[in-house]
Amino acid sequence: MLLPFPISPFNPIDALTFVVKDASKLEEARGQLEVYAKSTWGEGVTIRAPNDASYSSQARAALFIVAVLASVGLVIAGLNIMNLMTARVLEQGKTIGVLRSVGASRGDIRNRYLLDSFTLGVLGGLVGVAFGWLLIFVFNRYLQTASPELAEGLQVQLSPQALVIGFVMACLLSILFALYPAILASRTNIITSLKEL
Repeated sequence: MLLPFPISPFNPIDALTFVVKDASKLEEARGQLEVYAKSTWGEGVTIRAPNDASYSSQARAALFIVAVLASVGLVIAGLNIMNLMTARVLEQGKTIGVLRSVGASRGDIRNRYLLDSFTLGVLGGLVGVAFGWLLIFVFNRYLQTASPELAEGLQVQLSPQALVIGFVMACLLSILFALYPAILASRTNIITSLKEL
C-alpha cells in the first residue's frame, strides 16, 4: 500500500479514508489495514468502519444540518407563495367583487386561488427536481473527470423516492401557504369591491 504523501510530525493527518470495491471483503481489508497502520504509525492508530458509532454520529449530524437547511428553504418558498397570492388577492379585489356579484360562491373564489397556488407548486416542484438531477449529474461528471479512482466509490445517486417526496412536498406546501390568501379572497366584501369600479 502506497500513500500519496508521507505522514510525519511536519505533515499531521487526522484521518484517512479508504474505499473497498468489494463489500464482501470489507472485514478482511480492515484487518490488513489495521496491521499495516499499527506497524507503521504505532498502536495509537484507530481503524473504524463506516458503521462505527463515530462515523454514524457524523453522518447523522450532516443529515440533520441538510434537513434543517432544506426545511428553512421550504418555509421561505412557502412564505413567498403566500405573499404573492395575498398581493394578487388585494390587486384583484374588483374582479372578485364582479365574480361574486354574477353568482360565484365563496368556495369558487377560494378554489380558484388554491388552484393557482397548486399550479405554482407543480411547476416549482418540476423545476426543483430537474435542477437537483442536473446538479448531481454535473457533480458526478466532474468527479469522474477530476479523480476517476475516487469517483468509483463516491457516486451521488438520486433515488426515485426522494424525487417523489420532493415533488409532493412542493405541491402540498404551495396549497398550505395559499390557504390564508384564498380564504381572504373568499371573504372579500362584494359591495366595497364594486364601489371601487
